[in-house]
Amino acid sequence: MGLDVGPYTGLGTRSDAQSLLQELGINYPTAYPDGDPTRDPRIIGLPQTIFYDTEGAKVARGGFFSGTTMNRIMTSTLGLTPASEDGS
Repeated sequence: MGLDVGPYTGLGTRSDAQSLLQELGINYPTAYPDGDPTRDPRIIGLPQTIFYDTEGAKVARGGFFSGTTMNRIMTSTLGLTPASEDGS
């Protein structure tokens, strides 16, 4: 899920975000908050990636994760078998 913070960081409007998502072919769910989510004192930079387990508990947080690290966190959190390095 993406979270549009453009209006709160000077990066553009909701319309700008929607245009960018369409241009880049991004189709995952995106939220457009009413309040400024960047005011959370633990958010010190963008991008900000937060993983939650199926119970809603935060399991990992960071600025940028490699694809390998994201795969490891997601498969571990969801109890899945990791994908192989060749993508199969």
